[in-house]
Amino acid sequence: MRILTKRSLSIFLSAAFACSAMYLSALDIKLPELSSIIPFGTPFSSNAKWGYVPRIEATMEPLSGNASYPASGALIYRQQEAPLKTVFGFPLGEAEAVFNMDGFITIMSGIGKGGHDPASGAISAGTIAGTAGGSGIYQQGILGLRIFDMKKASWINPFFFAGGIMDQIPPVIEGITLIEETKSGSKGKVYPIQLRPAQLRPGQKGSASECPQGHYLVHIQAWDIINREMPNRAAPFRFVVRLNGTSAVDVSMISAQYSEKGIMFLGNEAPSSNALAEGGMWMVGRISLPRGVHELEVELSDFQGNKTLVRTAIVAY
Repeated sequence: MRILTKRSLSIFLSAAFACSAMYLSALDIKLPELSSIIPFGTPFSSNAKWGYVPRIEATMEPLSGNASYPASGALIYRQQEAPLKTVFGFPLGEAEAVFNMDGFITIMSGIGKGGHDPASGAISAGTIAGTAGGSGIYQQGILGLRIFDMKKASWINPFFFAGGIMDQIPPVIEGITLIEETKSGSKGKVYPIQLRPAQLRPGQKGSASECPQGHYLVHIQAWDIINREMPNRAAPFRFVVRLNGTSAVDVSMISAQYSEKGIMFLGNEAPSSNALAEGGMWMVGRISLPRGVHELEVELSDFQGNKTLVRTAIVAY
């Protein structure tokens, strides 16, 4: 059994750089036809013993029932089934890492028995690595795929390589909360925001959310369903917050930066759990509210551009 540590990860990435001169074909990642997918960024269940954190992999169920390599390259690492947490934050199960062109690494985890001989270094896209799932945290038929961009030290969202999946339903916004930032930088009082539109004149009260003037963390309770054939709740792709018509927050799930302290989602500091507040609300950024009446606009997009827009009014006193 091999378990990745931070030191072994460093050696692992250095070895991958050395492979770059050997494999000079263009990066071409393509996922197999899928019956379901839980995208990058979607939180694990709050009951998961590894904590309530966004995932860096796409969890997918291939229609074929097989685990096939999504890209050609050099097999640079193989981990036999690991029941313990690794540097990636949770057990990978049977996992293989392939170095691809331009400094990308694809890591497939949860591989079952059979398929490609791991002793062979060269990998061709579409080659069967084994059955899908059945090792680590993955049930039979389920795989995990992670894509690492070595140049940017970031985990990349694999969903963009999932051809044939149509995201047909726009995201759902269930709640917006402002959490006061104190002068010491700690979190203060919580102010839930009404989601119905409101038209107010300066000094008028009672028809909109109210809070003291100050600096606030913006938390959004939201989720997405890709389509009715894939009913699992997923993370929205893009979060935009506008204050009085001006963009104040614009973050997305296109990637997550890697650091020694952990993984950074949506511009938050590591570890990745900082991107999620209690109850699974996304921490998407900060706004400042001077005294007066303000229009708050929240727009969420899914992976194929379907949008949900909420406008409301806030009176800062």
